[in-house]
Amino acid sequence: MRAKFIRGQDPKEAMGLGVDGEVEKVGYYEKFGDGKAPIQEPAYRAHELFRNWEDAIDDNYVFKYREMGDDEWYSADPFQLAGKTIIYDGQIYTIPEGAIPPA
Repeated sequence: MRAKFIRGQDPKEAMGLGVDGEVEKVGYYEKFGDGKAPIQEPAYRAHELFRNWEDAIDDNYVFKYREMGDDEWYSADPFQLAGKTIIYDGQIYTIPEGAIPPA
């Protein structure tokens, strides 16, 4: 297999080396009846969330996530993604560690 690189791009980033996992979907728990239900966020809002993690995140977010090399997807909360490097929609994001405020 031959990797495709963009001129000037870091080869490790282009190949996904150092990435912990992949996020397929981003959701947000909204009030629904007597409880809460996750509502899927559109891709543009998910990208904004990952770019502005420290300002935008709260504990009502949920992510469909899998570790690299694993076939199983599971639901992860923001605390489980803290400190990891992830791929979402072809973009690589490094999630900072730190306190996640309640909603």
